Amino acid sequence: MSTDDIAAKRGIGYTPNIGEVLHKLDVGEYQAGFVLRPTPIEQVRAVAAEGETMPPKSTYFFPKLLTGIVFNPLA
Repeated sequence: MSTDDIAAKRGIGYTPNIGEVLHKLDVGEYQAGFVLRPTPIEQVRAVAAEGETMPPKSTYFFPKLLTGIVFNPLA
């Protein structure tokens, strides 16, 4: 996969639900699944303090803020 493929999420999916990962593996929708521990907030803060950014989806937090409504026009 190229960097562009990853940025466009081509051939890659994300879910916080382990059951969904197992189901998609069982039905052949996924070829591989990775279950990762959450990134500790202290680690996110340390990376941010260095002026760096975290990799995509490494900071999946819930509940999500409704930023899409604020940043994306509805009409």
